[in-house]
Amino acid sequence: MEAIEVENVVKRFGDVEALRGVSFSVREGEIFGLLGPNGAGKTTLLRTILGLLRPTAGSVRIRGIDISERPETVHRFVGWVPQERAMDPYLTARENLLFIAGLHHIPPREARARAAELLELVELSEAADRTVWEYSGGMRRRLQLAMGMVHRPQLLLLDEPSLGLDVQTRRRMWSVIEALRRAGT
Repeated sequence: MEAIEVENVVKRFGDVEALRGVSFSVREGEIFGLLGPNGAGKTTLLRTILGLLRPTAGSVRIRGIDISERPETVHRFVGWVPQERAMDPYLTARENLLFIAGLHHIPPREARARAAELLELVELSEAADRTVWEYSGGMRRRLQLAMGMVHRPQLLLLDEPSLGLDVQTRRRMWSVIEALRRAGT
């Protein structure tokens, strides 16, 4: 089965055509990257795939489900790590993960176990109870990846996953992403 199918997607904002006839598919278990200069429409395309924006024309299917017809169904098994920092800097990493787990209606005991598992995965266990305000950029980016994984998505969309990371942290991030792929994401 195709994980993502994008067919002739067009997105206009008034007179600005942000996407023009974009088509591609991504197979289950595949790591797929969108490359292009700033302003090329990559984030707009990701937001369209997620159902946060409706395409002006064309269609998007996630695991065979048309996103425009059933976005709530798709959101149950899709995780998203946005380009911008989407965490509360005054909470700890653990508290941020538990907050996201609550949004996904994950029971408290399971949420605590999942948070511990993800903190270990992204190598933040020792800093789990420090406020995010104290974190470096790389630590925040790894936490953001963990936040996108709280509900065990089958598909993970990452917008600029290595933005602002040093070489060592970037390698660590890609190792985590490869481990997630091997585990079925």
